[in-house]
Amino acid sequence: MLLTLTPAALAATSVEGSYVLPDRPVWAGEVFELGLQWRVDREAFRALSGELVWSVEPLAAEAWFKPVLTDSPSDAISVITFKRYVMASRSGRIDLPPASLGFLMQTGSVSNGDYTRAILEPIQARSQLGALAVRRLPAAPSGFRGAVGQFQLTANLDRARVETGELVTWTISLSGRGNWPMLAALPTRTLPAGLQLRDTEREDVKTNGEFERARRESLSFVVTEPGTYRLPSVELPIFDPVSGKYLTLESPEMTLVASGPSASSAAFTDDLLDETIDVIKPLSGSRYAMSPLASDRFDQGSIIGALGVALLWMALACLRAWQLDPERPVRAAHRRLRRLTRRLVRVDTAMPLAASSARELRQWQHAVAERWRVFGCAPTAADIRGCDPWHALWVESDAALYGPTLRLPSDWATRAARALAALAAPPPFELRRLLQGQHWWPRYIALIMLVIGCGLLPSQSVQAKTAIESSAEQVEREPLDVIARYNLAIALEADGRLSEAAVHSGITWLQEPRFAEGAELWMRLRSQAGLLSASEGGLPESTGAVARVRSALPPALWQRWHVASLLVVLSLAVLLLGGAYWQRLRPTFRASAFCLIVVLAASVVTRLLLSSYAGALDREAVIVHQPSPLREIPVENRLDDGNWVLPGAVGSVERRFLGWVQLRLSDGRRGWLREETTIAVWGAK
Repeated sequence: MLLTLTPAALAATSVEGSYVLPDRPVWAGEVFELGLQWRVDREAFRALSGELVWSVEPLAAEAWFKPVLTDSPSDAISVITFKRYVMASRSGRIDLPPASLGFLMQTGSVSNGDYTRAILEPIQARSQLGALAVRRLPAAPSGFRGAVGQFQLTANLDRARVETGELVTWTISLSGRGNWPMLAALPTRTLPAGLQLRDTEREDVKTNGEFERARRESLSFVVTEPGTYRLPSVELPIFDPVSGKYLTLESPEMTLVASGPSASSAAFTDDLLDETIDVIKPLSGSRYAMSPLASDRFDQGSIIGALGVALLWMALACLRAWQLDPERPVRAAHRRLRRLTRRLVRVDTAMPLAASSARELRQWQHAVAERWRVFGCAPTAADIRGCDPWHALWVESDAALYGPTLRLPSDWATRAARALAALAAPPPFELRRLLQGQHWWPRYIALIMLVIGCGLLPSQSVQAKTAIESSAEQVEREPLDVIARYNLAIALEADGRLSEAAVHSGITWLQEPRFAEGAELWMRLRSQAGLLSASEGGLPESTGAVARVRSALPPALWQRWHVASLLVVLSLAVLLLGGAYWQRLRPTFRASAFCLIVVLAASVVTRLLLSSYAGALDREAVIVHQPSPLREIPVENRLDDGNWVLPGAVGSVERRFLGWVQLRLSDGRRGWLREETTIAVWGAK
């Protein structure tokens, strides 16, 4: 049976894709819905082929929802919509790259008379570009921790009535949809008098995707005295992107009633309140440390001074090379000879020589003698015998100066001009003379300048809670008050926050190493908290010979001594060069050289001491006080969880963004950390 194929080609319809963006600019940190719509021919479309390919950077996003297919009743077009929740961590214009999606489309059909078979072909379509406008958040109120979205703040106690000595858990919970990857920790809480903190537990649970979570923080404490306790409410400022305003969430106030001690808890309470424990008493008064110099001015000023000395040395060496050039007097004599010859041409030979013409003629004779390298007080024609026509011109000039007629021959000036024109010009100054060692004196100064240059290279209980608050406020106001920071470290240690206490004690010792109580506290807490050592990127060691020398002065004072020594070194280098190139300063040469060696050694020592501080002397230096993952971007991405920063690590803040800081660590790593995990060394935050 003969089959007849009748093609019935359908026109292939191109697929159009476009972004579906909010009808208003979004806020930085706001979670919003982003869509992609694909418009296809309803008759030609058969199915999707493959996954939607779209680069999420620089946005943070969840997975795509299941696509929705809708048909337009007015035309033969089907719309396929993809949606997902996204968040922009920075403000400004964000260009969205085109997305790519595969479609299975009918491009024609084949018929044999009994049945018709469709011809299907895969098509890879690309969407249009998109642009997203992200607004910067308004000026934040005090206590804002970067929360942008819709949140709820709650609090509860595991029990409201207890006996003295029992353990109670106070939990605060934050839940809702918002910028969780950028959200900092919950606000700190204060326990009333009579409650002793024992443990802190944090939990972060995803309830629906990346942007809808619940974060809980539980404080476990022991009731040490009977009574009724009011646990204060907690306030958390947030930014509501819908209203475009800051709101303050407030948890309810909790009440705890504690009765007398029970038999089972008496022993535990006695151990907890053991009076034999040695308690360190806080100090009174204030003691201020010296702020370090800005690193850019500290290094640049010293380098510029050293370069100034080097340039002076080079200029003096070039001047010496030019002065010692044997051809320099000959070139000067040739120039004078040319100038005097032009003047003597205008002399009237019919008249006796005038006084001015006689003086110029004697100058001509001296210039001729120097041109022929005859140097002396009274050269004569005999000195240039054999140098014709100059010898004959000299004899005739002597006759005009000292003879009876006092007149030059009529053609004397013409012959003198021709003789000068025939005389070749002396060789010019050769630059290779600058490389001769005799001009670069003293020769060992190059080594001195190299050492200086290398040294200048730029090289980071209730009462306890009350004490924490007061000391923290004092440190916030006066970050260089070492006694306030020392008291804060004591309060933090009593509260069980050993790592933070150790970091504050380390800053106290760093700012003022001569503060004996602070140094003793730092040595004890550093080992207890297990902070990083200097070789691992932490603060410098406080034991050893170098440490003892370093502890003699605070680092800011060492910096100023180093700057002063460099200024003295530069001054002595200038004086040494002056003594080498000028005879009048020669008597100061030996004294200058001796003082230069002594002061240069002192400068090298101070530079080595300053380099042992690593990055701790940067004005933006901070110390990490709790283990934290180092992020590539200011978003909580679990892919970065393997790159950790340990307590005690010293870094320098390069940028800040919504509760995040970008650090450059001493070991060369760079990344983002939550700001509350760091403590500033020289500033308030």
